[in-house]
Amino acid sequence: MYGQMTAGSWIYIGTQGICKAPTKLLLQQLTNYNSDLTGKLVLTAGLGGMGGAQPLAVKMNNGVSICVEVDKDRIQKRLDTKYLDIFY
Repeated sequence: MYGQMTAGSWIYIGTQGICKAPTKLLLQQLTNYNSDLTGKLVLTAGLGGMGGAQPLAVKMNNGVSICVEVDKDRIQKRLDTKYLDIFY
């Protein structure tokens, strides 16, 4: 899988530019093990522009994620856009 999906043209277009990459990367790696993320917990940090797609990617691969983020605005943005389901 080729990197530079968003940075190739030196223009940052936000989460929509990187949402597909984590999802496809997870799926690609999981197919190597004939599996998905069912029954698995993924711990990740950061819900900003680059890390914000991770919880959605995990969900699309049938997993559960715990995301660590200190900025309440970033958390709220991910809740509003349905990239994140709940916040504690």
